[in-house]
Amino acid sequence: MKSARVSRAKLRMVLSWSERGIGRKPPRCGDTYVRCLLIHGARSTVSRCKHKTDPKSRWLQGLIERRGFNRACVALANKNARTLWALTAHGDEYRRAA
Repeated sequence: MKSARVSRAKLRMVLSWSERGIGRKPPRCGDTYVRCLLIHGARSTVSRCKHKTDPKSRWLQGLIERRGFNRACVALANKNARTLWALTAHGDEYRRAA
């Protein structure tokens, strides 16, 4: 896929360009299994970030306070989908942030 946005639109993590102005929620289609795995992994990470002090956990804690648990899960799943796209598109290996 040519961009991370296109890959996330195929997973239905974000609305595609043609669906943004419709004003109604589009049906959930796309790769439901991969989307489900991303959401479940994010839910597990968000539920265990409460007492951690690394930068990603602090970002998640602030996001939970501002937006709530479920939106924080979807935001992390979206971020993970972008990371996966970048790794596969560029052929890199995952490097944990220092």
